[in-house]
Amino acid sequence: NMSHDMRTPLNAIIGMSELVQKNLDDPQKIAGYMEKINFSSKQLLNLINDILEMSRLEQGKISLDYQQFDLKKCVNDCAAPFHAQADKEQKTFTVSFDMEDATVMGDFFRIGQILNNLLSNAFKYSKAGAQIFLRVKQLNQQEHTKYQIVVQDTGIGMSREFVERIFEPYARETRFGAQKVSGTGLGMPIVKSLVSQMSGQITVDSELGKGSTFTITIPLETVRETEKPEQEETEAASQFSLEGRKILLAEDNDFNMEIATEILSMHGVQVTQAWNGAEAVLLFRESLPFSFDAILMDMQM
Repeated sequence: NMSHDMRTPLNAIIGMSELVQKNLDDPQKIAGYMEKINFSSKQLLNLINDILEMSRLEQGKISLDYQQFDLKKCVNDCAAPFHAQADKEQKTFTVSFDMEDATVMGDFFRIGQILNNLLSNAFKYSKAGAQIFLRVKQLNQQEHTKYQIVVQDTGIGMSREFVERIFEPYARETRFGAQKVSGTGLGMPIVKSLVSQMSGQITVDSELGKGSTFTITIPLETVRETEKPEQEETEAASQFSLEGRKILLAEDNDFNMEIATEILSMHGVQVTQAWNGAEAVLLFRESLPFSFDAILMDMQM
């Protein structure tokens, strides 16, 4: 199943690219082909990311990055793209909070990753008219309190047999119409592993035709007093411009060089290209002091 799901978007990218070359005189067709290429590319990237993530988790190479953050803002930021998706797919998406302490210590990136997986599944396995709920509740008000995150949908649900093995790597419900949905079957095992690393618990309740409910309970240290210098930094960052900056770009891949140069140039950056490490060193050595604002290079160069 996994190898098939990887080849499917790759074949689409190759096929659509060939169609683009054959229809260079038809901008409308090209636009349609490029949209499908973009979609398939992101689909393939998601599959590869899941496989790599699962590999890292199995080898114990993922460590949590605990820092202070606003849990309510984190949840709302994760939920934001799904509101637009709900409108597009004619579904109802509701987010609600029941908590006193929003500022906590934890790994906001991993919590976002968990939410994205659960919400993606809720939308993926539901039809037009479905209701999707995201609820966050603080269970007690102590320094080391527990927070409950519930993602509930009125979608197609799962069979009892599949619920029992939903956290097994590569397991997927292949009956009841879900076989057309792409994925590696790694999303839920990744969620389970991350929740366990956070010393939390996850439960699932589902019934065919009646939807699914995922409940996560994780302990997070609350922060009572918060300073707010970050807002000022954010405002300053939003006013920052790359216009007129000079960057030395070291890249030995033609495609990556073209893409990076184009994107940087679109933001007003003056790009000096170096095609290997030796050339980059030479260009930098021969440049006047402080003539480059930054150097970007291939991580393996």
